[in-house]
Amino acid sequence: MKINQFYLILAAFFIFSCSKSPKELFDRAENNLKLDEVDEAILNLETLLRKYPNDSLASRAQYKVSSIYFNWKD
Repeated sequence: MKINQFYLILAAFFIFSCSKSPKELFDRAENNLKLDEVDEAILNLETLLRKYPNDSLASRAQYKVSSIYFNWKD
């Protein structure tokens, strides 16, 4: 029984530690663009939009996605 609780706590810790804040996702996307990793940038921005649609960075992320498609993805 204690082993199951340990694994449950470990899994919960792993899940919460892997989640990124909107700021982290936006910063990663900008860094991806600097490294010319366009697809990863789009993935980070779309994750931000899906997880945090009401965050203050959501509108900037949406604009950035459209800008990426306009400028990098013909």
